[in-house]
Order: sequence, then C-alpha cells, then structure tokens
Amino acid sequence: MWRQHGPPDDAEAGMGRSSRADAQQHREDIVEAAAAILKRRGLDGATIPQMMAEVGMTHGGFYRHFSSKDELAAAAIDHAFAEQRAEFDGIAARHAGDHAGALEELAAIYLSEQHRLRQIDDCPVAALATDVGRSAPGSAMRDPFTRGLDQILEQIAALGSDTAGSDEDRRVAIGIFATLVGAISLARATDDRALAAEILDAAHTHLDQLR
Repeated sequence: MWRQHGPPDDAEAGMGRSSRADAQQHREDIVEAAAAILKRRGLDGATIPQMMAEVGMTHGGFYRHFSSKDELAAAAIDHAFAEQRAEFDGIAARHAGDHAGALEELAAIYLSEQHRLRQIDDCPVAALATDVGRSAPGSAMRDPFTRGLDQILEQIAALGSDTAGSDEDRRVAIGIFATLVGAISLARATDDRALAAEILDAAHTHLDQLR
C-alpha cells in the first residue's frame, strides 16, 4: 500500500535522530581508533579490518561511513592533531605567563624515554611525517597534516604566553619542534638504548640554549 508523503510521526522521528546519532558516534569511534593505530603502525601498517576491529565492527561496515581508506586517514590525522593541541593547551595552562617554563615541560615530555617507547600518546608529526612525506603530492593526507603542523607551530610560538607569537617566536618554534621531532625519530631508530639516551639528552641541551 502506498504511503502518503508527510512528516514522520514522533516515534519515527526519534528513531531517525537516534540512528543518525548512532552513525555519527560510530564514525567518531572509528576515527579515534584509526588515529591511534596510525600513530602506532603508520599509514602502510594500518589496515581497514584492523581499524574496524578496534571498535568492534566488521570490515563490511566501513563503507557506510567512509568512501576510502584515504578519507579515513585524513580524518584520523585531523583527530590526532586535535588531541596534540589539547595536550599543548594543558601545558600552556600549567605555565600561564611563563613561555620558557612551558617550553621546558614540552621538551621534557617529548624527549622522555616514555615517548621514545610510545608508552605515552605519540606525536602525530613524529609518527607520520615520513609516511606523509612519501605520499604523492596532493594526497588526502597532506592537507590535514600540513594544516595540523602549522597550527602546532603557532601553538608552540605562543605557549604559555598571553599573546600570539611574533614572527621571531615562530622561527624559534620551528627550530624547537624540528629538533624535538628529529631527536625522537633518531632515538627510536636505534636499538642501542645508550645512544638513544645520548641523542635525547643532547637535543635537550641544545634546546636549553635556544630558549
């Protein structure tokens, strides 16, 4: 029997809203899981089945939320940078008005043995820069990575300050962050724990001279 078109009744409207809310929550859960897996395994090491299994869903449900792995990777990179900015906001709040103190805490966390071993939440730049750098120009990952990196640099330039960073603050921030990322990447690439500690310690000393 044909049904007349018209507004749904209250029950159907509620179910529609509930279904949409559930779908949005599932999408957010997938993105969050994908961000964590990408930071642990990189772009090539993360598969759709792994990411779906992480949230208790099947591979077949993936395409109800995303058109491709690239679309999910882009969303996951955005999410990972949002988490990183929240961490930096926490540092800034603990060192209000103390830019040097905020940078010192950032360096202490970033160059720690726990971060080297990924026992604390990993930085998306350290985890993904090499993979994104190898991706084709214009790939889905480059735009969110570039945008996220730029925002992180702006945050570091103003960390703990009441005002936005100056051009000179940004230049220094780029030097600081490049040192942090380079040092943690080198330290992770060696299986010599003493050498890794030497690299992290040298980077910390160098940053003390920059600030």
